[in-house]
Amino acid sequence: MAWRNILINQHCKISYKMNMCVVQTETDVHQIPVEDIRLLVIATTRAVITTYAVMELLKRQVGILFTDDKAFPIGEINNYLGGGNRNKNIQQQVDWPIERKQNLWAEIVKSKILNQSKCLDFFSENDRSLEQLIIQVNQNDNSNREAVAARMYFTRLFGPSFVRHNDDEPINALLNYGYSILLSTVAREISSNGFLTELGIHHNSQENVFNLACDLMEPFRPIIDRAVAQMTDFDLSLQHKIELIELFDDEVGYLQHQATVNSAITEYVRNALDYLCGKRPEVAVSVAI
Repeated sequence: MAWRNILINQHCKISYKMNMCVVQTETDVHQIPVEDIRLLVIATTRAVITTYAVMELLKRQVGILFTDDKAFPIGEINNYLGGGNRNKNIQQQVDWPIERKQNLWAEIVKSKILNQSKCLDFFSENDRSLEQLIIQVNQNDNSNREAVAARMYFTRLFGPSFVRHNDDEPINALLNYGYSILLSTVAREISSNGFLTELGIHHNSQENVFNLACDLMEPFRPIIDRAVAQMTDFDLSLQHKIELIELFDDEVGYLQHQATVNSAITEYVRNALDYLCGKRPEVAVSVAI
């Protein structure tokens, strides 16, 4: 099973040889078994990768994430194949019952708010008001308790002056970097299961090719939030990028057992898709940070 997220941050050539991803820098050569790689993050514009390496990585369902000249994620490549039932799966996806989509979104919101509350617990900033919102979440979260929780949560976590969508706020750069890695990881699982990331259950922007990944990633966001809040400074440094990528090897709870974040995402996405397709009678979110 693939388990490693690889970060490329210096001038190098990335190639493929005998089931190995070969990274040749100016001073060294590193060989990484392709079967171990879950996500390859190319975080520099000074790296080159051969098309043969891209082909072999995609054959093995390895996501390849590219960054811009400021080392911020800008795009990715995922395998189109996703098993032999892709056409059937996409037809099912188009016909997912509205009730199931709305039920799943409500459970996602509940799990996200609960994990936000646990994140505040970690920093002793919790007055339990977030937990009161959970019981108010109705089908499809039509009362938008998710947005109410977010307004309460971020100012308690990062201070009363914090504004989530302020591009000049360094904390947001770190959050967005971590969220981008999370989004890519979830999108990879959706694609590898043979479904489209474009067709969401709640997010439905015509300009967003990751609507479904944006939906399913929500319960895991507080993992990124907690890591950023623990940082002693908020520069988007190489060390902080490495810390955010390594988070996916940490353990979380899922369905009464412990698993790495990567493994939990794999299982969670599969279960969510099975529920939407009618293969499971009940929704299974239950992500616990």
